[in-house]
Amino acid sequence: MEKTWKITGISGKVLGIDVRPADGMLYAVVDSGAVVTVDLATGKATQKSMLETRLADGVKATVDFNPVADRLRIIGSDGMNLRANVDDGKVIRDGNLNFAGTDAMKEAKPGVVAGAYTNSVKGAKETALYDIDASGVLLKQAPPNDGVLTTVGKLGMSGTGAAFDIIADGNGGNAAWLMSGDTLYKVDLTTGKGTAAAKITGVAGTVRDIAILPSAM
Repeated sequence: MEKTWKITGISGKVLGIDVRPADGMLYAVVDSGAVVTVDLATGKATQKSMLETRLADGVKATVDFNPVADRLRIIGSDGMNLRANVDDGKVIRDGNLNFAGTDAMKEAKPGVVAGAYTNSVKGAKETALYDIDASGVLLKQAPPNDGVLTTVGKLGMSGTGAAFDIIADGNGGNAAWLMSGDTLYKVDLTTGKGTAAAKITGVAGTVRDIAILPSAM
């Protein structure tokens, strides 16, 4: 860990973070429903909007921007599936998460704890949403608005408490990274398998979410 700072200017707990491809800024969602931008040099938060709908208290949130629609996907571990315009706080409640009728996990109750879109760059023409289930499985959510889940494969570690993000190279390539405990894993999006890549030191407490910053930042 090279640097840490406290996010200031918020009241409440941060539920999740992500970089918005449209403007390259780091956004955070607070349990109060506030959406803020975070200054990467100082940690100071500036409120952008207030969500008109928010997750229930105590529900783990998944937060990630759809780079094509420029909308923030907010998923609750209870299955709630929201799509938000962070500029004005308007929220559409999409279909609750459910496994496809033909999926091996069709009888299971979804427990999504993290997720990310591919091709997360400004001007992206297509994208796909991948989720992490607490059972330790990589899922694909398609269509995202319908909340339909299909199993990709087992991660090889517990999904409980996982933090996940996908970085795009701008040329169609995507690399998926997952943090579980003090270990960073690279995740194969075709098989779901996670491979340990590094130990993370210098972090106190549990990591709630990760956001990979583009190299230009």
